[in-house]
Amino acid sequence: MRILVVSATQAEAAPLQQLLTEHPVGHDVQYLVTGIGMTATAYALTRYLLTLPVDLALNIGLAGSFRRDLEPGASVWVKEDRFSDLGAEDGETFLGLRELGFTDPVNVLPYGLDRISPPAGIPGAVGATVNTVHGKETTIQEFRNREQADIETMEGAAFYYVCEREKVASLQLRGISNYVERRNRANWKIAEALASLSRAAHYFIGKL
Repeated sequence: MRILVVSATQAEAAPLQQLLTEHPVGHDVQYLVTGIGMTATAYALTRYLLTLPVDLALNIGLAGSFRRDLEPGASVWVKEDRFSDLGAEDGETFLGLRELGFTDPVNVLPYGLDRISPPAGIPGAVGATVNTVHGKETTIQEFRNREQADIETMEGAAFYYVCEREKVASLQLRGISNYVERRNRANWKIAEALASLSRAAHYFIGKL
């Protein structure tokens, strides 16, 4: 199986690369570092898929958690993602595309789950993809009430959107590096999240 591992940064892919080098799993695994954000991800992934077809695209990276039971250092697979800040403001109210009368997709799902199974033992989560991650208590609470999301990233929905459009089986795995709260890097667990994420991704690939 030809597998494309997609990450926003090289640092997010490096632990998995090392793990797969030390413990090969018998698949042709390629890597794509897109750059940060939805636009960079959509461009780089589309360009790659139009040039080199793959059997599966796997998005890995860090995420912030809105849920206190999804602690930093844990890993999740994303069962649904959405373009959460795509819309308009009307006073204190946020209007999504549907409220504005458009039918463009806002929620996106993994494509091809009839061909692959999410990794056993890893919880599923609902993702929110944004251009600006949250770090202010008032906006965090408003966003949580509106979106009912479990985690926050800057690329996930764009990844699922491109894979669905190109009909490529896809899955997104995320390591929880921090809670979504006032920015405080002293509380982040990046190393633990990357270690957990790489183990989850290695396990998933090995079971294919």
